[in-house]
Amino acid sequence: MSKRETKGLEKDTRPSEDSKNKPDEAEGQPPQIYESPRICAIDLEEKCIQALKSRGFNCYSGTLGPIVKVPNTERYSEYQCLLNLDFPSNLHEYDIIIIDLQNPLQVDYIKEDHTYTKTKEHKQLVLESAFPQTIFDPRALSASILGKSLRPFMVKESFIVVFGAAHERIEYHPVSITQRGASRGNTETYSLYDFYANLPSWENVTGMDTAIVFKDESELRSLLERHNDNATYRITFYHPTHWDGKNNVKNDNFFPLMEAKSGRIVSFANMEKENITLIFPQIKHKEVFLVDLLEKVLPGIIPSLFPYSTQFAWLSDPIYRLPNEKELMQEKKKLQDEYQASLKELETKIDTNRKEYGYLYDLIKETGPKLVKAVEKCLTWLGFDNIVNV
Repeated sequence: MSKRETKGLEKDTRPSEDSKNKPDEAEGQPPQIYESPRICAIDLEEKCIQALKSRGFNCYSGTLGPIVKVPNTERYSEYQCLLNLDFPSNLHEYDIIIIDLQNPLQVDYIKEDHTYTKTKEHKQLVLESAFPQTIFDPRALSASILGKSLRPFMVKESFIVVFGAAHERIEYHPVSITQRGASRGNTETYSLYDFYANLPSWENVTGMDTAIVFKDESELRSLLERHNDNATYRITFYHPTHWDGKNNVKNDNFFPLMEAKSGRIVSFANMEKENITLIFPQIKHKEVFLVDLLEKVLPGIIPSLFPYSTQFAWLSDPIYRLPNEKELMQEKKKLQDEYQASLKELETKIDTNRKEYGYLYDLIKETGPKLVKAVEKCLTWLGFDNIVNV
C-alpha cells in the first residue's frame, strides 16, 4: 500500500492549533507548560497525560486509533473502515515519543466515523471488515505510517519510550472505490511494532518475574528497582549481533535493562545515531514511572532536550567539580584564548593579502581606468620592467 494510498485512510481527527495541548485548569492557576521538550504521547492513559501536564510537560495526546467493534454478525456482512490515527503532522520537530501498546481503547462501529465527508480524489481507499471478523484493529497499519513519520526523528537527539505488548501481525483488505464501483486490492499484513525499524529478534512470552540487569548505579537503575515488583511482560527480545569479519558479536549500542528469570530480555535501551529508544514491560503505576523518568533520568542522558530542568543544575556549581577538573578547565580556557588570538592574527593577514593582490580580481570584473591599472600591477608582479601606463 503506497504512502499516498494510506494517507487517504486517515480520518482527520486532529484538534486545531488553538485548542490542542492547552493545560487543564486545576484549582487556582493552571500549571506552567514549558516549551521543551515536546512530547507526543500515543495511547497513554488519561491519568498519565494529566500527570505529565501537571508537571509542566508539553504533551500532545495522540493515538494509533481505537479498536473498532464491527457488527459482522451475519454471513456475507461487511463494513468499510477508516484509520482514526492521531499524531502531529510535524512529528519530526518533537523530542520525545511515548507509546503504550497495551490496553487500547475499544469503540463501537459508527458509520459516520468511517465515511469520507470531503475528498479531492476521484478514488477513495477504504479497508474492508467482513464476516466473521468482529474486531477491526487499525494499530498495525497506523504503526507503519508512524514509522515513516519517524524517519527524520531518528537522526537527531531524541527519545522513544515504549511500553511493550505482545507482537501482533494484522491483515488488512484494501478496497478502492471509484465512479465505476469497488475493486479489492491484495491483502496486506503489518506489525504492531512497524513504527520501529531496529526491533531485535523477539518472542511472545508472558510473565511477571523480572530482574534488573543494568549494572550502572544510576537514576535509571534506581527507577527500575522501584517498579520491578509490579512489572509484567508479554514479549521478550534477543541481544542483536553483527559480523565483525570473524565472529558474530553482540552490538555495543544495545543495553539490556531487565530480564526474565529465563534470561530473556524484557527491557532494553538501544542507541541509533542520535536517538535513544527505551522499551519497558508494562508498569503498574505508569504515571509515577513516567514523571520520574522525565524528571530524573532522561535529563541526565541528553540535557539539551530539557532546558528548563533543574534536576542536575547543582552539578555545575564549582564546589562539586571532579578531581583535576579545575586545572583542565583552566587549560581549556588558555587554549581557547590562544586560538582566538591566532585566529584574529590570521584574519588580519588574510585582509592584508586581499588588499595587496586585489587587482587580480579587478582583471576579470573591472573596466576602464581600473582595469588598465590592474593590468599595470599584474605585469609588474609578473616581472616586466619599464611598464608605462599611458
